[in-house]
Amino acid sequence: MQIFLTVISGVLIFVLGQIIQTFFLKPILDLKVVLGEISHKVKFHTNVITNSGIKEQLVDWSSKDMRDLSCQLESKYLAIPFRDFFGFINAIPKRNNIKKATEYLILLSNAGGKPKYEVKNYETIEKLKKSLGIYL
Repeated sequence: MQIFLTVISGVLIFVLGQIIQTFFLKPILDLKVVLGEISHKVKFHTNVITNSGIKEQLVDWSSKDMRDLSCQLESKYLAIPFRDFFGFINAIPKRNNIKKATEYLILLSNAGGKPKYEVKNYETIEKLKKSLGIYL
């Protein structure tokens, strides 16, 4: 009987660990990967986003990357169960900051490389960094 209980408790602990890993830790890790990607892509495209007179092909590339990152950020955030709790304990950015960040990325997608938006785009990048707590 003792061996049976030991085996059952071991299996239950393993299953519980897998549930925690699959439903909580992996989605949080996926979000962290997207945050790293945002940091990388925004830094990579800053020269296009904050300047005008850039080749249209580069502006389009930058625009598509920013829009894609906005969608990825939102989808990875929504995949996290109990996201408000994890935001409360600062394991992930809070809901409001994610919402702002997705809007900032769409704004950069629409206005990046456009004349008269250079300063606004720079300010938007600064707001994005603050809302997500990332560094460029």
